[in-house]
Amino acid sequence: KCLDANGYQFRDSAGNIYKLSKTYEFNKISEDPEVHTKAIKLFAKELKKENLTEARNFLEIFNIKPEEISEQIKQEISRCLQSNLVQRISDLTDVFSLEKTSVEEVLKPFITKELAAGNFEKVIEIKDSLKLEDTLFSKIDVDTANQLASSSLIKFVKYLGNESVASLLPNTILKAQEMIFAKLSTDQDLADYFVENLDKYYQQSWVAENVAKAIQQYSVAQKFIYAVENDQTVWKDESWVADVFSKAQTIVEEHKKQWQQDDD
Repeated sequence: KCLDANGYQFRDSAGNIYKLSKTYEFNKISEDPEVHTKAIKLFAKELKKENLTEARNFLEIFNIKPEEISEQIKQEISRCLQSNLVQRISDLTDVFSLEKTSVEEVLKPFITKELAAGNFEKVIEIKDSLKLEDTLFSKIDVDTANQLASSSLIKFVKYLGNESVASLLPNTILKAQEMIFAKLSTDQDLADYFVENLDKYYQQSWVAENVAKAIQQYSVAQKFIYAVENDQTVWKDESWVADVFSKAQTIVEEHKKQWQQDDD
């Protein structure tokens, strides 16, 4: 309950307050700055309880201005993002008629962090659910590219040939390509996943050169050979395959010879 200096009380329920709001007594206490401050706290409480209609009633009943509750709204949007409650953000936007810029202010750092971690599916869900414009992502793109870490590169591999992602985040994808291609000859897990996902980008101009790097790893060379020998492999008849296949065979044979020498 809330108590003003003159002893008037009202409950923390928007329904009850709305009935009192038409009385002289309520109109009198609602002008009290202390009561106004308490009303904002009650608004925040209803917001956390996901009672959006009652929270909105507090704004109307106590004549609370948007700038007075902007921080509470931002905190709630952040909480929803962390909890993957994307639809609730849409509801918040509709119920409180939030300006696009205020919502984007909270979304940008979160989306940048998720993209840099390679969580594309999660970001696309947010984009589609909130109907975010591509222009927002053009602002995010450069920041995301600058935050890419080697530990997240493997999540980018399957998007290397995705034209829609490359169109949305050109700087990010280009940077991811550069970092991935530079590590293919030394990072076995990355090389293995690169060959595993060849069906997604086997017609790209850069594929032959980089598959040749990936097969420097013995196990990856074996994987490539097995894939070429499999009739179900969609890229097995591409023009670049024969040359890389020959290199992979040489690597596997040399590895076997070395293993036999070590065994002797």
